[in-house]
Amino acid sequence: MQVVYSARNEDRSVTMNGNFDLTSEEYSGNESIDRLKEMAHLVAEAQKPEEEEATE
Repeated sequence: MQVVYSARNEDRSVTMNGNFDLTSEEYSGNESIDRLKEMAHLVAEAQKPEEEEATE
């Protein structure tokens, strides 16, 4: 299963698009939109450049 997501901040000055793959075992039990959003957020955080993380 491929999960595709799009995100933006409140004032829409920053947008992000991405995707990640899940096996059927990973997808099982994580089908809710809220859970998939949470997983997408974790992927996005993990992919942030180090200099961005240092300024937060």
